[in-house]
Amino acid sequence: MGKAYVVAFIDWFRQSAHGGIAFVAIDIHGDVFGYVIGAPLGYPQALSRHMFWISARAVLLRPWLFFKQEFRSGVLDRLRLASGRSLPRGLEPELPAPTLSLVAMGVTQAARGKKIGLRLVQACERRARELQMRSLRLSTHPGNAVACRLYERCGWQPFPVSGEMTYYFRILSENFEANR
Repeated sequence: MGKAYVVAFIDWFRQSAHGGIAFVAIDIHGDVFGYVIGAPLGYPQALSRHMFWISARAVLLRPWLFFKQEFRSGVLDRLRLASGRSLPRGLEPELPAPTLSLVAMGVTQAARGKKIGLRLVQACERRARELQMRSLRLSTHPGNAVACRLYERCGWQPFPVSGEMTYYFRILSENFEANR
């Protein structure tokens, strides 16, 4: 959605009072080749309000985005989250609070296959533990097989939800019973 959108998105997490985290992988030349962003549950309403006009401008400049199913699904998810609704009750596993949501992650094509994604997920998990989070969760598109393999290799567990997304969770606290 353009550089202005990305900068505003990352800055919100970097400067947020909501306890957001952001890690960026940078090469020796200072070029970014990967990132991971997370925040405690409850962040979407404030983020959506902050990003509304930036998002609207980005979409108006790129109307072809509406022809992509992934984009339309993302817009519907954002509207659902901005209105304060989450997953339907009973579909999400009961996770020990507080829970950190891994919001966004990406690695450039040139850096793929070099374990950058693995290191970013591990850094996110370490920081979540430092923030005394007891669990993590995320969502990804089911067709993103590389990401799904990475999360599962890192110990994340999928949980079924009907719809356009695949959801994962990870328990960080050792004393939590997984079958609760």
